[in-house]
Amino acid sequence: MKPYMRDYRVGEVKHPTLKLSQAVAASSAFPPVLSPVELRLNPAHFTPGSGADLQREPFTRKVILTDGGVYDNMGLETVWKSFRTVLVSDAGGQLQAEEEPKSDWTQHSYRVLNLIDN
Repeated sequence: MKPYMRDYRVGEVKHPTLKLSQAVAASSAFPPVLSPVELRLNPAHFTPGSGADLQREPFTRKVILTDGGVYDNMGLETVWKSFRTVLVSDAGGQLQAEEEPKSDWTQHSYRVLNLIDN
């Protein structure tokens, strides 16, 4: 969004200065061909205390993005944050943060396939 960009774990940058083309590329980063998109950010631009457990370097300096469906293909994250009871048949595994995500197609594809398989 123009007023801010945010990740609940990494934090918020108010009034980001990214080009529209960078936002479109990040939004279209479907693996393995169009992903990952790498953004270089200034950690000082993050609103202090706006992230959970990953508001620290390297996550606030080098941001690696891929299509959101890799993380939450069913689009349920906002639901489980808003309701006490949600019934879903998912059978997915836990996603661990990577401090140094791979950006070459082979290793990135391997990571994506592991996420999908989980």
